Amino acid sequence: MPYPRRRYGFWKKTKMAILVSGVPLIRHWSDIWQKKDCLWVGFGIAIIWIQIKMHMEFLIEDASGGRMPECLLPKILGEYGTTHTWRIHPYKGIGSLPKNLDYGNDPVKQALLNDLPRLPGGYARTPGIDAVIVIMDVDSRECKNFLAELKNLAAKKSPTLNVIFRLAIEEIEAWYLGDKNAVLRAYPNGKRPQKKLEKYQQDSICNTWEWLADVIYPGGADKLKRERMAGIIKYEWAEKITPFMEPTQNKSPSFQRFYKRLLEIDV
Repeated sequence: MPYPRRRYGFWKKTKMAILVSGVPLIRHWSDIWQKKDCLWVGFGIAIIWIQIKMHMEFLIEDASGGRMPECLLPKILGEYGTTHTWRIHPYKGIGSLPKNLDYGNDPVKQALLNDLPRLPGGYARTPGIDAVIVIMDVDSRECKNFLAELKNLAAKKSPTLNVIFRLAIEEIEAWYLGDKNAVLRAYPNGKRPQKKLEKYQQDSICNTWEWLADVIYPGGADKLKRERMAGIIKYEWAEKITPFMEPTQNKSPSFQRFYKRLLEIDV
């Protein structure tokens, strides 16, 4: 009999063991029999279907970026609570890593990178947290070096915690532009949508949020900057575009890395 996928286990009557992800967990079968979410079948080997619910903490650099996973995660992971649970923590900007990683954050700034050095250790000491997913824009940083720096930080602060970093290239608006159909459905009367969208090169360094603003905001990015409404409008984009997004069809390579990594957690 092949091993089941991670969310399932089976109990061999001879060894009195449940195998979950190939790891034996010795437990009396009667304890399993009494669980409501398990199904026992006879025939010598008892098959136990165990739904392993995981809890994930998502750290996002701003409120508009936080709104996207609120809409998107049920499409990827299933409805909240039926498969997994999660919490989303939006910050007030990305900030920068402090020079001394042994000291903490600046509580006044409330920026993600400023706060990051203290977070892995705190989450590792908190029961019931299976993974921490950090989502941020790469902006003008060199992606590989930045990602390596973040991973080294997490490994140093808490080597046992599953911390996953996903970078939107160049900005999270690239994930909207990766699903042009979703953009057009959300903003069917956008400013020159088809022509401008066709010129966009996916995940390019091109001032991505300004590019999207030129597509769908009346007056484009220049007017949006003058009005100082960028934060509010970006939040609106998340609310309007994300419900139309189809994760499997998204053309953004950085989004696909995020999407596939979540599926790996769910396996």
